[in-house]
Amino acid sequence: MLTNSIVRIAIISLISVIIFTGCDYNTDENVVPLTSEENEYSKTDSDIHFGIYNELSPLQNYLLYDELIKDFQKVTNLSTSITLRKSYSEIHSLLQDRKLDVAYIYLNESILEDYQENYTIYFTSELQSQMKSIVVVNQNSNINNISDLQNQLFSYTEPNSYNSMAFDQYLEGLGQSKEAFFKNYFYTFYVDESVSVLHSGIVNGVVIDSLNYAILSNHHQESQTKSTDLNFRILLELDSAIKEPVLLMRNDLNDDIKDKVKRYFRHFPDNEKQKTIGTRLHIASFKEEKINDRLINNE
Repeated sequence: MLTNSIVRIAIISLISVIIFTGCDYNTDENVVPLTSEENEYSKTDSDIHFGIYNELSPLQNYLLYDELIKDFQKVTNLSTSITLRKSYSEIHSLLQDRKLDVAYIYLNESILEDYQENYTIYFTSELQSQMKSIVVVNQNSNINNISDLQNQLFSYTEPNSYNSMAFDQYLEGLGQSKEAFFKNYFYTFYVDESVSVLHSGIVNGVVIDSLNYAILSNHHQESQTKSTDLNFRILLELDSAIKEPVLLMRNDLNDDIKDKVKRYFRHFPDNEKQKTIGTRLHIASFKEEKINDRLINNE
């Protein structure tokens, strides 16, 4: 039964691109997405290697952040390549090897501890709504409380994400472990993948973050292809230790480039186009913040 479900997940992974992106995929020869494990930096003549990681799939992130990167290039006059990865461990490796110049990412505790020698957080995103970990089910399901998910198939995203850890802690508070509580569970690594398998009926519930849920819902509504209706219901909200995405820069980056990057995000959104981009990504503005201040506040 589980093997059949995994096969269905692979098929749904292909369908998910259609569900969430519609027909708005476009490319720009100056915006180069890098998604493979191979180090391709020597192959791109860019001023900035801009990393993005937020538990969405690389393709979904490219589609969502393409306009932001294009606007960033136009305003700063810095050629920019997008670097996309599928997990915390992969983005962590890039930070440790100093292969990113600028990054807009979710951070987990291991990255917070290890990247400080080479990077500084310059901005924290001010979001349009507070980030939470949420458990989502299909609107028409018979699941009305957490106990109804017992002995069901469930989906997490990233094993190291705050969302996964927050829900595990919630279950522990009920005297349960995920191994004992669910019939089975698996990790999709991507919020869009989790939403896709929930939409397909493969799983009965997923735990994701409210920011990506809102972004995907809005993007689906804007999509030119509306052949499917995302008919979901939030079953549970958790006020976890989840942190807003931050923007960091490599410490040895050229000062002139740093100043251009800081000027752009300090004033974002500066016009109607940037307001539209911000609304799409649920970003109200960026708050300047030094890493030392952030770590002191977290102690």
